[in-house]
Amino acid sequence: MSETNAVRMLCVGCAAGIFAGIFTGVLPGCSSQPEAVESSASRPVSDAVAVDDADAEGVDDRTAELLRLMEQAQRHSEIDLDRDVWESDWEREGDAVFPGGRVAEQRTDPEVGAMEEAAVDVEEVIEIEASEPERVETRGERMDRLGAELAGALRGEFDEADLALGIALRAHALETIRPGTLQSHFPELALGSSWAGLSEPERKLLDAWRELNDAMAVGAELGDVGAMAETVGEAGERVRGLRGLRVTEALLATRVENFGIYTEVERRGDVYRFVAGQRRRVVVYTEVENFARRSTTKGGADGYGVELTQSLSLSHLGADGGDLVAWSMPEQTVDYFSRRPVRDFFLTAVIDLPETLTVDRYALKVRVRDRVTGAEAERVIRIDMVAHPSALR
Repeated sequence: MSETNAVRMLCVGCAAGIFAGIFTGVLPGCSSQPEAVESSASRPVSDAVAVDDADAEGVDDRTAELLRLMEQAQRHSEIDLDRDVWESDWEREGDAVFPGGRVAEQRTDPEVGAMEEAAVDVEEVIEIEASEPERVETRGERMDRLGAELAGALRGEFDEADLALGIALRAHALETIRPGTLQSHFPELALGSSWAGLSEPERKLLDAWRELNDAMAVGAELGDVGAMAETVGEAGERVRGLRGLRVTEALLATRVENFGIYTEVERRGDVYRFVAGQRRRVVVYTEVENFARRSTTKGGADGYGVELTQSLSLSHLGADGGDLVAWSMPEQTVDYFSRRPVRDFFLTAVIDLPETLTVDRYALKVRVRDRVTGAEAERVIRIDMVAHPSALR
């Protein structure tokens, strides 16, 4: 039962009790009969309210006031129950006033309020369920989108660049992340194409770079570090001819046994010193790298051949000598065969420094040529001829 209905029933009960008291003599000036009170109080309220004005004429003013309160209680008992607030005939600023001056608080029926809130909640839920959730981009879709954007940016830079080799290398690397990039954005760089914008060495470098990226991607998926390292080595071997022939070491020795194993002539700093007017035999030891290896057959066995030549020239470095050649050795050819590819290679030449060399500063130039590629490289050995052995210390 709501608070409003409870108040109504209380008023009706009070009025009925007062009415019963009037007619049983409980009030001043009337006789007092307990059984009459019980009989009168037990009568229905509607019977008590049914007293007409004619019967009330002989009652004093107080009794008339009580009858008026009874009629008011009857009116309140008939008020519509759907109303949120019970308002009496006496109102003060919108609040209900009971006889005696007590003010009733205006309250909303909690059941009705709950229904209204529930209705709002249902509408909100329906609205949320009706809206479709935003689709989240997958990782693969994001990578493909970003890869396409990067390929487009590289394509624009590729068209504007004078030297496109660096961009082509990046495009080949992007191919491993987003397969199809070369066909969609760089068809001239795809395998088997013959774009005139790159030289033949650059084309070989790009092909080796593509094969390396593909192999490294497979090795990374398998987690085979050893295979990946071998792949890097093989890629280096494929392009070693593009790096250019180099003489990495040239020196004078008294004995040479193998690659990197020799007995060097004593020197001071980077200069060898000998006494002028004396013949001196030495071994010129030379190490080379990035030489070409030709597939060949020797004695019925398949293998690899290295074809190099070496020449020597000794020139004056004095103020009067300029580039005057004091001694030279003509070009000598070295043909080497091996069943396995050779990575380390050295050359030797036994020479006699003539006694005719005068006191001066000299430069012994060692020149090596690769007969397969035609590449050349050289290195200088510094030699000083002195007048007395004391100058050797």
